[in-house]
Amino acid sequence: MILNEYPAKVKVLAPAGIRLLDGVSCQTPDEAAAEGRRMGRPVVKAQVPNGKRGKAGGLRLVGTSEDGHKEAADIHAMKIGGVAVS
Repeated sequence: MILNEYPAKVKVLAPAGIRLLDGVSCQTPDEAAAEGRRMGRPVVKAQVPNGKRGKAGGLRLVGTSEDGHKEAADIHAMKIGGVAVS
């Protein structure tokens, strides 16, 4: 079974009683901007089934929802380890 980070948190870790930070999975930059406004200062993360996303630029701390929109659009256009970001 291959799970990206967010589904693993929702389907495996949380039901096992492990405390987690709040998070959501966004499919578009507009969704990321809206969640950024709700959450404050979020981290935009690529969802890929390998461990190379940090070094490849797939993790970004953003300051505003507008920054979140831009960073999410950039990340959604990436391939990390040969895998398209979802």
